[in-house]
Amino acid sequence: MTGKFDEILNECVDRINRGEKPKDCLALYPDYTAELEPLLNAIVNVRDPLKYNPSPQAKATAKQRLNEALEQRERRREARRPLFPRLPRWSVALVAAMAVLLVVLVSIFATRPALAPDSIGVEPIAQANFRLLISDEINDIEDFEHLYVEITSIGIQQGNESGSWLTLDPKPDPDGDGIPGIDLRRLTGANALEIWSGNLTAGLYSKLFIYVGNVTGFLVGNETMAVKLPSGKLQISKPFSVNDSVVNFVYDITVHKAGKSGKYILNPQIAQSGPDQEFVEVKYKGKAEKPGKPENAAKPDNADIEVKIEGTIESLTEDSVTVSGVTVLIDERTKIEGALTEGAEVEVEATAFEEDLVASKIEVKAEE
Repeated sequence: MTGKFDEILNECVDRINRGEKPKDCLALYPDYTAELEPLLNAIVNVRDPLKYNPSPQAKATAKQRLNEALEQRERRREARRPLFPRLPRWSVALVAAMAVLLVVLVSIFATRPALAPDSIGVEPIAQANFRLLISDEINDIEDFEHLYVEITSIGIQQGNESGSWLTLDPKPDPDGDGIPGIDLRRLTGANALEIWSGNLTAGLYSKLFIYVGNVTGFLVGNETMAVKLPSGKLQISKPFSVNDSVVNFVYDITVHKAGKSGKYILNPQIAQSGPDQEFVEVKYKGKAEKPGKPENAAKPDNADIEVKIEGTIESLTEDSVTVSGVTVLIDERTKIEGALTEGAEVEVEATAFEEDLVASKIEVKAEE
């Protein structure tokens, strides 16, 4: 009887999973109503709250485990004589119902993938904690119409003198003009251009090298001038720390005329470099037609220059604001976030139109 009852039970479970009612199956097997009814009701009571529709594979696994549990029960029953009189039929049905409940629960949680804590939602992308920008102290740069410096790699030393070195690849064409190298003539004074942005391991850093390939200069008047770079690299020993906040490291490069020789030398400007320098970030749009002398390499008329300025408001009028020595115009299109007052820390986004800078957005920073 046990084998036939197991077959009937399996068939009824399949019917219920397909949407039939327990009473439909009991009507087919009236001789087994006493044993089947509590089992089928238990299955329905477990299935409905969990709202789980197992896959064919899960169903097959559950059936297999149920059959194994029933077979093990029968083998144990046959292997030893009972010490007590046979239990009533309702007790057997209750044990079977509990076995079915256990198998269903195991099949549900065994076939569903576990949810790790970080699988709920998407991990946010970490913001870059270090940015390297190039600027140019004025000195003798005004002798040049253009001065192109091609940066090939960046080296940063971790820790002290015995620390390891990191090698970073700069942006291939950071100023977007299609000409190899950065034109220092466009980065004079506080202007600065980002050449690398990313994440560094938190800690202390002691040195920063910039490795340079070609340096090509065009003097005012279209004369080509060779500019020397001692050792082929620019080195600054200026310790800085990287932590949770963003570090904007301005690397200032300057060109000097070497006495009466008529030659020019490229050097780092240590006093104007470091993470604590105020700067005006510039972003260029548009490309020069082709590299060459100034008449071919000049910025095209339709190129826009986007500028980002961070600093303190030094003076304020109805139609302009001066931040860190840079005056920016305000018009009806300027979006202002916060109250503009002298002494307030602000971040300004502006666009250059001919000789003027016009603010597109001014954001007052919250006091920390």
